[in-house]
Amino acid sequence: SKDCDVVVVPSFQGLAAPHWETTFKCSMFGISRSTDKVDIVKATLDGIACRIYEVVNTMIAESQNSSKVGNGIPFDGCLKVDGGPTANTYLMQRISDLLQVEVQVLQNTEGTALGVACLASHSAYQTPLNVFSRNWKAENTYVPGMEETERERLLTRWRKAIKAMKVFYS
Repeated sequence: SKDCDVVVVPSFQGLAAPHWETTFKCSMFGISRSTDKVDIVKATLDGIACRIYEVVNTMIAESQNSSKVGNGIPFDGCLKVDGGPTANTYLMQRISDLLQVEVQVLQNTEGTALGVACLASHSAYQTPLNVFSRNWKAENTYVPGMEETERERLLTRWRKAIKAMKVFYS
């Protein structure tokens, strides 16, 4: 099926930043008779990408300088990622498309422990963060390729689903 009207909001344990709705449950919208399991899987991955879009944009908006994220960590228009979900090429491409930034997947997909060690070194020894970024090796890189009209359609449907959930769970 090519049922692109399905929207999944993957809020299995509530919906965190920027909504902070702890009572929300995972919800699906737009299912029809022609919807198949591929449509649901794609919609779920799109939902994950939309959540990442929201969180990254919230971090940028809440930082003191729009070119900085979090505690002064530079955001250079490139999102560097690691972990199990990075093996899904569809998800990584969707994240790149929605954020309109390059997404780089770390060569070592379990780089979180390395990141914690780097931050500990930064905290304990004031090691500059750019020292760690020099060692970043991307295995795959994704660049935005989605038409702006498709991107806006996806984000508009996402926002409508979030509004519907707010009504349903109020």
